[in-house]
Order: sequence, then C-alpha cells, then structure tokens
Amino acid sequence: MRDNRLVSTQRARKLRANMTKAEIRLWLRLRTRQLLGYKFRRQHPIGPYIVDFACLSLRLIIEVDGATHSTDLQIAHDKRRTRYFTARGWRILRFFNTDIYDDLDSTIDRIAEETRNISASSACGGGVLRSLGEEGRRGTECSGENTNSAPPQSGHPASARTAPPQAEEPGNALFLQSPVAERRDA
Repeated sequence: MRDNRLVSTQRARKLRANMTKAEIRLWLRLRTRQLLGYKFRRQHPIGPYIVDFACLSLRLIIEVDGATHSTDLQIAHDKRRTRYFTARGWRILRFFNTDIYDDLDSTIDRIAEETRNISASSACGGGVLRSLGEEGRRGTECSGENTNSAPPQSGHPASARTAPPQAEEPGNALFLQSPVAERRDA
C-alpha cells in the first residue's frame, strides 16, 4: 500500500511539472486560495487516480480534458473514474481545453458557482461555509445558517447559448457539456 502511494506521489509530481497549457491557465486562477478562499491542489492523487485539481474541503474535483478524451476508450475510462469518485462522495466538474482558452472567466465563474452551491448545501450540515481573513491566512467558519439553496445546475458556460445540459452520471457527478461532448456521446 505504501509503495502505491509513493508511486502515485512521484507520478503526480511529474504531472505537475508537465501540465498542459490549459491546466496552467486554470491553475493560475485557482492557486493561493484565489477562488473564494478555497485551497485547490493540482495533480493530486485520490485513490488509484490523479486528478487535475481538487478542493479537499469541498470534495470537488476539476478535470481539464483535451482532445484525447473524445475517444471511446477514454470516455469509458473517464466514466469509470467518475463512478469511483462519486461513490466516495466527490463532485466532478469537467471542462474542455477550449473552454479555458476561449472563455476562462466563464469557466472560473462556473467553478465559483459550484463551490458556493456545495458549501451552502452540504458543508456544516447545510450551513454557510464562509472564508475568513486573519493575518494573511484564510480559514473557514460554519455560520449555521441554512440556505436551502437549489441543487446545482449542471451546465457548461457555452451551453447557455444552446439547450440546457444534462448530467451524464447519476449521483454527485456534474459533467459540463459542451456541444462537442454532446456530439461524442450520441
């Protein structure tokens, strides 16, 4: 078991050193608690997999998919990964590289929306999870307020211009659908 963890850690370090341009662009906006004060990790091992980005406190995974994710083999692999993570209580947001290149601000807005939805609906038993500033460090505090927010809407930033998207997997997975994803699943 320890050897597997060591191999995963070493592989994650290699992946961090060789991030794609899209991953780097997104990381520059997620790092150092820039997004609502939440800490994101990049190329982080979770079980047998290494995810592109993870916010451990929210159990939120963000995946950045390139062209290789459109093959049948890779689609099947991604679905297995999704089942693994959702069975363990993780939520997943998927974006294509083009989403990040074409409209990074909308991608960040979508991630921020999901972090707010998760923290309002699940953290602290339905209370509001707030970021606090204290001597340059940020933490979280549960206010105990119950927001009863609506469930998160799955949707790709570009999908607002088309039909409302649907989640691909049951449970907590949230797959953001772009027109490309809709074509490849047909």
